[in-house]
Amino acid sequence: MKRMTAIFALLLLGVTAQACPDLEGSYRCQSPSRSYDMVIAQEAVGENMKYVFLDPHTPNDKGDVTITDGVLRKEENSASVKNKTIKGWCEGEKLLDVRTGDYYMNGEYMSSFELSSTFFRQEGNLIWKEEGTMTLPVNRQTVCRPR
Repeated sequence: MKRMTAIFALLLLGVTAQACPDLEGSYRCQSPSRSYDMVIAQEAVGENMKYVFLDPHTPNDKGDVTITDGVLRKEENSASVKNKTIKGWCEGEKLLDVRTGDYYMNGEYMSSFELSSTFFRQEGNLIWKEEGTMTLPVNRQTVCRPR
């Protein structure tokens, strides 16, 4: 019985990690305001997925990390973002996250932000929908084509 329980638990953990979308790849993104390159790496971490969003043109970029366990995490302050939190989870074939924090420029406070993002694949492209508030309301969609 213990062996069956252990096997069932392993199967369940595998299914949970696989419930998140496969977003790994290199992309050329076009938002309403700019074009840029982005790389997404992902790996299973226990029963969850870890996504790392990287700028391929920034040396030693640690990227933005989303772990899909639904836990609110505080992130390290940087020169431009302070008091940053992030919470990530998956719903079907979509990755969702909520980020909050404060933007700074040249050491001066500029704006607080609260952004909700949804990432999913559609017709071979990565779609990134983002809504929330900064100085002005945010409601944009970015299409990222595989490179």
